[in-house]
Amino acid sequence: MKQNNPLQVDEKKVIAICENCYQKLRIPKRNKKLQVTCTRCQHKFEYRYYGLGLSSSSKKPFLVGFLGSLLGFFIIEVLVTIQFLLELNQLILSTIVFGVFGMSLGMSLGAADGYIQKDKKLFCVGLKKGAYKGVVSGMIAGFFSQLIFSGILLYLSPNPYIYLWTPTENLPLLKSMLARSIGFGTFALLIGLFFSLKKANVIQIKPKLIVTGIAGIVTGLLFDPFYALIFRNVCGVRFLGFSIIGVVVGLVFYTPSKIRWPFKKSATKHTAKRRQGNISSSFSKTQESIDEMLIVILGLVLLIGGYFLVAGNRTGVFPTFPFAGFITSSIGLVILSKLFSSN
Repeated sequence: MKQNNPLQVDEKKVIAICENCYQKLRIPKRNKKLQVTCTRCQHKFEYRYYGLGLSSSSKKPFLVGFLGSLLGFFIIEVLVTIQFLLELNQLILSTIVFGVFGMSLGMSLGAADGYIQKDKKLFCVGLKKGAYKGVVSGMIAGFFSQLIFSGILLYLSPNPYIYLWTPTENLPLLKSMLARSIGFGTFALLIGLFFSLKKANVIQIKPKLIVTGIAGIVTGLLFDPFYALIFRNVCGVRFLGFSIIGVVVGLVFYTPSKIRWPFKKSATKHTAKRRQGNISSSFSKTQESIDEMLIVILGLVLLIGGYFLVAGNRTGVFPTFPFAGFITSSIGLVILSKLFSSN
């Protein structure tokens, strides 16, 4: 009797990336956790496909994009409290704001590989190149997106002097959703175009630009409704908008650089296994340090966010929510204390 092979040839496959050597592997497309063994380095890891192109391999790009957008959000919230900047021309201020966001996102994308591989030189080079590329692309994309947004408002509203990145109640909701979806869609599309300039294959660029453009349109559609119905807070809806674009850019454009594989053809099996063991142990230590870094960042974000919620009126950044701020800061302190006590 012929038995069914679980790995049939005609079964749909997805691309999984080895956590150890970043080798691309074709594995069955199933909505459950799979044990995968790399054909190159024999490293075993767990992989799960969640659907919509997301998988367990998407965690690093997700975090890279989110941390970049989080950094940009905090810097922007500080900048918009400076009276000198608020007195600038609307187009100039929007160019600065989106330039800061692009710089933060570029720094996160550029420096991620250097941090993960504990390579100081790669980290510094990636940080500088990412910052330069990000600030230039962000300023250009921000200038044109604000220009298009203001141009649309000339026909939809008697008051075109509204920032793309700030919600307003002086405009009908549907008109605002239409204008912002086009504005944010333009910004995300241009950001995606600049981040994909190194790739010469138009076939590879096109779907990525479509995804980033859709992310920008979704951001614009959600911006004012979330402000009117849920947040009632400028900072909250601004954080949501920047996070959506940052996460999507991270998922689409961050791909880990290939690590130099030290195996030589002339090496014996014993030498290869010994080197493989050293590499696996170094990667496990690196993974532990990454996990600790993420816990520290989470604790600090909760601690600082709680402070702003408690002292919102004095800082001028957040409204005052004393109880929520106290709980948030307490959770951040507990997380940090648990981490340092375990060390």
